[in-house]
Amino acid sequence: MDINTRIVPGRRPSILNDSKAYNIPHTYSTVFPHRQTVMVEFPVEIWEPIFSLACTDDGRTGCSLSLVSKFIHKVSAPLRYQSVLLEGITQMSSFLRVMKGNPESTPKVECLLLCDRSPDLCHVDKESCSDTPQALSQAWRAVLHELLPVVSHYLRTLTVFTHARRDFLLPDVSLPMLEELIIHGDCEDRVTHQTLGSPPIPLLPSLLRLHVEGRTHHPGFNGVADMLLSLSHSAPSLAHLTIWALMFSLAKSPDPSRFSWLTALKPYGDGSGRSWLTDLFPALRSVAFRPLPRRQDNDSRLVEEILRRILSRAELAVEVDVLKAGSLEEDLYQKVKRAWLRSPSG
Repeated sequence: MDINTRIVPGRRPSILNDSKAYNIPHTYSTVFPHRQTVMVEFPVEIWEPIFSLACTDDGRTGCSLSLVSKFIHKVSAPLRYQSVLLEGITQMSSFLRVMKGNPESTPKVECLLLCDRSPDLCHVDKESCSDTPQALSQAWRAVLHELLPVVSHYLRTLTVFTHARRDFLLPDVSLPMLEELIIHGDCEDRVTHQTLGSPPIPLLPSLLRLHVEGRTHHPGFNGVADMLLSLSHSAPSLAHLTIWALMFSLAKSPDPSRFSWLTALKPYGDGSGRSWLTDLFPALRSVAFRPLPRRQDNDSRLVEEILRRILSRAELAVEVDVLKAGSLEEDLYQKVKRAWLRSPSG
C-alpha cells in the first residue's frame, strides 16, 4: 500500500457525497505536498490500460477509480455527465436538481436520452400512476422544458422516447451544437412549436440528422407540411431525414392542398434537380421511410414492397430508402436503449 494513503476500514460512503452506495472503503490522501505531482507524473503506460478498461466495462472501473481517488474524481468531473440516460419524470427532476445545485461547475452533457417511464415499468408510470394522462403529459412537458435549457449549450445528440401519447414541444431555446435529434413514440405532429412563424434565429442550426419514429396524431395531411415548414426555419442544415409513420399519401394526392411525399420529393422538371423538399432543406441528401407495424407481418411486408415499387419508379430529387417494416411485438424502447448505449456517443 502506498505510504501516502490511508484507508478507514469499515466506513461506507454516504449516498449524499456523490459516491453512490458502494460497500467499499474510502481512500483518503494525506496532505503530502508531492502527492499531486506523483499522480500527474504517473507513467502513461499504466494509465492507458486502466482507462481503456474503464471505457469497456459499463463504467464500473471508472466509478471505482472516482470513489477511491480524489485525483481521478477531480479530473473526471468535466466528463462525469457527458452521456446521460434518464428514465421517468422522477429521474429527470432529480438530475435537474443536481445540475442546478452547482451552476459554477455545470458538466458538459453531450448525449442525452430521455424516456417518460421508469426503467422497471412497462405500461404504467409509477411516479404518477394515480394522475390522469393529461396531468402526466403536463408534468412531462414541464420538466422537459426546464431540463433542456440547462444542458442546451453542449448537447450534440438528443433522443426522446415516449410510451404514452404526449406533446413533444421543444422549448424556445437554441441548441447550437445539436447534430442529431431522435423522437420515438406516439406524439403530436409538431416537432417544434414554431409552426405559425419562423423564429428570429435558427433554434437547431447544426442539426444534420432527424429521426421521427412512431405514430403521429394530427387533424389532416397538412400537419406533415406544417412540421417540415417549421423545421426548415429551425434546422436549415438538415441533411438526413428518417420517418416512420407518416406514410400516407405517397402517391400524388388528388387534392393539391393535401401533402404528398411523392410530390414533395419529385423534381420540378426544369433541369435544376430541385424539389419542394430540397427548397426547404438545401443540404438534404437522404430520406428514409419505415412502414408502420401492422396486425400481421404479411401486411407489413406488403406495405414495404408497395413502397419500394412506388419509389423505384419515381424520379426523386434525393436518395430515398425504405427500411424494413416493424412489428407490433418488438420492444422498441429496449431496442432504442441498447442502440444508444452501444453507440460511440452514448
